[in-house]
Amino acid sequence: MFQGAKLWGLTLVCLGLIGIFQAVVSGLWRIVRPATKKRPYLIALIASVILTGIGVPLMMIEFSSYEEVPIRQDFPELFQQQTIHLMQTDELDRVYLSFYFDEVVFRENPKLGYGSLQLILPPGNYEQRYNDLPIPPDYEYSKTVNIVSTHEGAGEFRTGLEIFLRGLREGKWYQDDQDYAMGHVLIVEASQPTLSQLTMDENQTVLHINP
Repeated sequence: MFQGAKLWGLTLVCLGLIGIFQAVVSGLWRIVRPATKKRPYLIALIASVILTGIGVPLMMIEFSSYEEVPIRQDFPELFQQQTIHLMQTDELDRVYLSFYFDEVVFRENPKLGYGSLQLILPPGNYEQRYNDLPIPPDYEYSKTVNIVSTHEGAGEFRTGLEIFLRGLREGKWYQDDQDYAMGHVLIVEASQPTLSQLTMDENQTVLHINP
């Protein structure tokens, strides 16, 4: 409610359940440790049950008015593919792909000059790194690049909380977007001469650029 979601039914249910729980604990504690001065808790228990009884139907009415909306409608930025352009492949012989994707697609892009690649990545945040790589025996610093997803757990939690709170404020249920579920595709674009030089390892984690 502090975030602008006016859920009065849910609030009453929570208050009622807190009161019922407190009354039950007090009753059990009185059995275990009888006190000389007994505080009445029956009135509080009755009031809590009444609050819960009012809150449950009110909560059902509130949530029944919610509209089911695809996440893409309000959060299009979560579905935008990212593009990374790699130049001078004669100085680059492998690309490590340290992020999740379902499949890889190679396609021709005549607009790209010889020796350049364009990687179209699934929605997310990425960066190029030249260190912290799995180092093979013949490793050469200048010939390897690592594409790393920088989407950290804390960021994902904040995004999920933002989606949840916006839905509560605006009376929406956000549904999964099927296009997003099918969107974990890596697209590798290059001109035809460069495209013929590209191979992916069997684990789909390293893109080799053959001479």
